[in-house]
Amino acid sequence: MLRRLDVTRPDHHPAYVVWELTLRCDQPCTHCGSRAGTQRPDELSTAEALDVVRQLREMRAREVVLIGGEAYLHPGFLDIIRALKEAGIRPGLTTGGRGMTEALAGLLFTPSAKSMFAFAILVLVLLFRPQGIMGKRAA
Repeated sequence: MLRRLDVTRPDHHPAYVVWELTLRCDQPCTHCGSRAGTQRPDELSTAEALDVVRQLREMRAREVVLIGGEAYLHPGFLDIIRALKEAGIRPGLTTGGRGMTEALAGLLFTPSAKSMFAFAILVLVLLFRPQGIMGKRAA
């Protein structure tokens, strides 16, 4: 699949989508742009999120990167990843990785599932402040 988008074509579509699935987060990062922590009271349910996946498929989205907060804290996270794959959309995840367990990673990266297209764990080191970025003292 071609990764470059031909911007001269008249039939535009969202080639790359960044979706803030939830504001819920398990890390008190001082740098957080979304001020994540507690989920919003009106966040999408799993059923509503699956409908967004359907709409993204209809719009011919090619890649969706889930962010948050921590996207994997959404109760329907794995169902949403599965639905993206079934819709022919490459899913990705950007995470701080604090709650990424071996079991969850195994569900995302089994050789047969090949669930994730892209996966990024943000590794941030803050050397010149007494308080670390993640709300803990820097080592």
